[in-house]
Amino acid sequence: MSAEVYSVLDKSKDSYSFWKKLWSSNLTPWHQKEVCPFLLKNSSNLNFASPKRVFIPFCGKAAELKWFYDQGFEVVGVELIPIPVENFFKEQNLTFKIRELPWAKVYESSDQRIKIYVADIFSVEPEELGKFDIF
Repeated sequence: MSAEVYSVLDKSKDSYSFWKKLWSSNLTPWHQKEVCPFLLKNSSNLNFASPKRVFIPFCGKAAELKWFYDQGFEVVGVELIPIPVENFFKEQNLTFKIRELPWAKVYESSDQRIKIYVADIFSVEPEELGKFDIF
């Protein structure tokens, strides 16, 4: 981990402020702009017959969100911080709406095939998310 990230960690009061500071400062060394090569190499082993749902926890603005969407999947993510979620929709030129739940804000594409819940992963209500074929 870089010295900058450690500096943010030392100054953060809690987990939320730590992650928010990293995303707002663009200190995201874990973020990859391209789809994971392992996924691409092994995607032929996936059953792409519709309808399929995939769950991506701690999703940030992962390229895999759009990749699964382009393959016809319904994509559900969970992310603590809204910054990468808003950036994802803007960078992918996807229109979205936001709806409020008692425990989360849900960012949804206009066709509702991408839903990203901005919430603490431990407050997620499984019945709201539904069942998944891939996670």
